[in-house]
Amino acid sequence: LAMERQALQAMSAAERREALWEQRYAAFGADAEQIWAAELRNQKISDALSELGSQPALGARGSAEQFVESLREQFGHDAEALLASRRTELLNRIVELETVQSDLRRQPAERRRQTLRELRQVMGMDEAALDRWQALDQRRDERWQQGELYMREREALVSQYSGEAKEAELAALRERMFGENAAAIAREEQGGFFRYARERRIGRE
Repeated sequence: LAMERQALQAMSAAERREALWEQRYAAFGADAEQIWAAELRNQKISDALSELGSQPALGARGSAEQFVESLREQFGHDAEALLASRRTELLNRIVELETVQSDLRRQPAERRRQTLRELRQVMGMDEAALDRWQALDQRRDERWQQGELYMREREALVSQYSGEAKEAELAALRERMFGENAAAIAREEQGGFFRYARERRIGRE
């Protein structure tokens, strides 16, 4: 591995994976799959997610259903234990797929929250957890609605004022909109980051 590191780095991810497994099997035979079981498991999960990412017609819930089915095909009886131990991580990876995000962005807020609940249900969450997540979705929606309103009002102030007057107006707006979080928002903006100007990752924030 040390001798071939430079050559491996020049390969594509697929070529590198194939070359590594070829050498692992040559050195360790069938035991290679036990030695690198965690990597093999993670690669199967990544492959399943990549496959979902190429199927926009599935939608959010359909993507979760297809993913769970893929896990059961790949891991058999071990699939449920895998889901139980990594449920939130796997859920987040599904939600962050661009095909899933696109589906969620097209939905009105109430329907979107219901879709997220269904997606989490497919992933095996119980009713108490579903209720907690749905309450969090509600708070997140309210926070982003407030953030979008802030950006509109901010834009109006920036067009009306300049210099110290502009800074004073913006500080007052942040205080009114965000209260104790106003200072954190101001620091972000000083660094060029506007959290509510970017595209939201629904189900994650």
